[in-house]
Amino acid sequence: MNDLKDNLTCLIIDDSVEDVKLICKYAQCDQVDTAPTIKESIPFLINPILYDVIFIDHNLPDGDSFDLIKLIREKSTIVPIVVITGLADYNLAIQTLRAGASGFLAKAELDEPTLQEVMKTVSEERKNVYKTLLKLTEIENKLNSYK
Repeated sequence: MNDLKDNLTCLIIDDSVEDVKLICKYAQCDQVDTAPTIKESIPFLINPILYDVIFIDHNLPDGDSFDLIKLIREKSTIVPIVVITGLADYNLAIQTLRAGASGFLAKAELDEPTLQEVMKTVSEERKNVYKTLLKLTEIENKLNSYK
């Protein structure tokens, strides 16, 4: 995860070059890593906390978003995961959210206003996490000073 500046880092796991370009264009991430398959995404997921948001296409050539959500959530519960799919399926959306995704977008919704709203939310959540971590550090320092 990045510092409190507005520089956002994104990981996009999607085999569609067109969709990756759309996300890059509208999400306006400062640093973007991409992978077209689960296998090729593994090196990026060694430490998923480095990313402010991870976009995952639900249907990948070597698996689906559930495989990646599980892997990411084993390492980090705070990194936002947005699942994208060509299917505007309510049941699939519920399943991905229950599996640990933070959001779900149909590919038809990959437009500027929607992705900018996603990134605004991600940025605000990141700032709240940092504020909480700073408070916890202050409390820990005070407790340590009593020893």
